Amino acid sequence: MSYIVNISLKDFLSNVPQYEKQLQAGVINIISLGEKYGFQVDKKTILDALSFNSFLGITTNLIGSIGTFLSKFLLLIIGVAFILAESKSFEKN
Repeated sequence: MSYIVNISLKDFLSNVPQYEKQLQAGVINIISLGEKYGFQVDKKTILDALSFNSFLGITTNLIGSIGTFLSKFLLLIIGVAFILAESKSFEKN
């Protein structure tokens, strides 16, 4: 399973520049359409928010938070399992 995830991530990361260009082109088209109807939009701010570096920072923080949560949850489950395993010996005393 981890091998498949690893290959998928490598493939995704190698194609990120292409995905970023396609996303920016689509956003520019949407912004142009909005400007035709009288909406004022700051293209630079939106395109900066959609850059890969901003996405990478958010993703890194999110993955770190999820990893921290899962490790603490696993530690809690192990602790509860030990307490439940010893509960039989507490009843005898």
